[in-house]
Amino acid sequence: MTSSIQSEFARIDVHASTAVKQLLQEAAHVCHKNVSEFLLEAGITAANHALGDGRHFGLDNAKWEMFQ
Repeated sequence: MTSSIQSEFARIDVHASTAVKQLLQEAAHVCHKNVSEFLLEAGITAANHALGDGRHFGLDNAKWEMFQ
């Protein structure tokens, strides 16, 4: 996982159509994961991307000086 949020576990229930469930099962199988692992990894990646866009940005030294 991309973070150390592993000390406690909570259940997350997801409702999906049969077709979506089959799609996720096939994709997880191709990636040699179970559906929970597949969804958790994809969800963490998407969450980090969504939150990171607004919270973190990188600057080289010159741009950092200008920013300050």
